[in-house]
Amino acid sequence: YFADFNHTVISTNGSDIIIEDGRRFVEKSPSAYDIIICDLTHPSLSDSWVLFTKEFYSACAAKLNAGGVMAQWVPIHGLPLYDYKVILRTFAATFKEVSLFYVNNYTILLGSASPIALSPEAFAALSRNPVVEQDLKNSNLDSLGDIECMRLMNSAGIRNFAGRGEIASDDFSPVQFSQKRLTGASNSQLEICNAFSDFLSRNPGKDPAITYYQLVTLKLREYIYQKDLVGLLVYFGRQHKALSEKGLFDDEITKALTSEDVREMFYTYFFRGDGLDRLINDATDDNVTALETLGTVAFPSGDEAELIKGALYYQAKKYDMALGIFLKLYKNKPYPIVVKMINGTFPKAGKK
Repeated sequence: YFADFNHTVISTNGSDIIIEDGRRFVEKSPSAYDIIICDLTHPSLSDSWVLFTKEFYSACAAKLNAGGVMAQWVPIHGLPLYDYKVILRTFAATFKEVSLFYVNNYTILLGSASPIALSPEAFAALSRNPVVEQDLKNSNLDSLGDIECMRLMNSAGIRNFAGRGEIASDDFSPVQFSQKRLTGASNSQLEICNAFSDFLSRNPGKDPAITYYQLVTLKLREYIYQKDLVGLLVYFGRQHKALSEKGLFDDEITKALTSEDVREMFYTYFFRGDGLDRLINDATDDNVTALETLGTVAFPSGDEAELIKGALYYQAKKYDMALGIFLKLYKNKPYPIVVKMINGTFPKAGKK
């Protein structure tokens, strides 16, 4: 399965598939490992919380070779900040060295008894394999620096961010009850991102450029989690130049504007709502920037791009050109917003 992604790793590398309770396997296995990856289910679901306890992490730590690393996927959706910090606190109480990486909509914890350093030599060796090199590029990881930009915190930072408090154990884990703490209006992704931003603002890393990049990335996500499309577009437009001047603008930043979340907001806001009407009739600098960003980054082609182009013409008071584009769109596919724009903004054309 998923051969396009894993390149038939099982048959190619002679891997073994063991169908068993993962925790019990680790606890009773006589072997030691260089890497243990725990990327299973959401910690708040059913009995998944038992894979986020001090006892499980201790069992994994005991089965690592010298210099071995454990990787733990930790989501930020559907998990209150309180419980998120419980997981970080528990992990950091088990492993001497820990690092936290923020990747798109989730985080990854690394734990080891040894310092967690990114090796330029190891990365170069991996990149010499064309399949691995392409996979890294597909994930916008062209250099070691790209990975380092995702590392939000190291050991001291994680312990400081998580603070003092409860540890998840087999006898009792607050994570068991996280779903009950979430209300219908809860937005844990926004809550956790806000906490990251606040912490990094007060505790910047050693490299100011990387901290700046991380804060921009988090801010873009915060706009997405708030479903604030215009705010997202304006902020992106303003930061594009600043990031480019610092040599920090990359495809990972662009991904924030080409995600499915943004596409859904676009259709909700523009195609099904009155967002476009409000934007073009209030041609402030921010609104112009928002449309320009949409057209150049999020939707460089297709009907969406044509709609944005027409809106920009209207903002610039080039009404004939705007009307021409809207009428062309109407002939191809009469989107409700296009019909509304023609009838409401260009009433004479609507009568025709």
